[in-house]
Amino acid sequence: MRGHGFPNRLKSPPQKFAGLSLNERPAFIFTNNSSPLVTKLQKNHLAENQLLNNCDIVSVAGAAKNIADPKETSDREFILRQIDISKRLHGINEVVLMNHTDCGAYGDRDAFSSSLEEKNRHAEDMKTAGAIIKQKHPDLDIRAVLVNIDKSGKIDFEAIS
Repeated sequence: MRGHGFPNRLKSPPQKFAGLSLNERPAFIFTNNSSPLVTKLQKNHLAENQLLNNCDIVSVAGAAKNIADPKETSDREFILRQIDISKRLHGINEVVLMNHTDCGAYGDRDAFSSSLEEKNRHAEDMKTAGAIIKQKHPDLDIRAVLVNIDKSGKIDFEAIS
């Protein structure tokens, strides 16, 4: 899928994006595999933040966990390689890490003694993943967003700093 529907993106050198504002420059979105409803809401959130039409989206179960605490070293290497490729080919300037609560890769919400413990684990993993990415790519901005899914199914988005 060359260019993900944007045929000129692969032909454009990264320098093309140098003078654009953050919202106009390409981003790399790294998110969890999710239910169709969560995926739709995530895309709405990205659109509201002017990221959706100029980004590469990679979706993997556990998202930031694969960088911060991978089951296999090759899991981290794969994701970091995808960031390298997006940076080289599309001139990305930021990485958005997007985890969600009640994630199967973390053992669902039942693996935690409280929602606060679960939230803190996701925040810790996203901060660790961001630091690992920043070590390799100090010029990239890192943004972390936790998609909170409560027991009733209500979904909200929280910036993690």
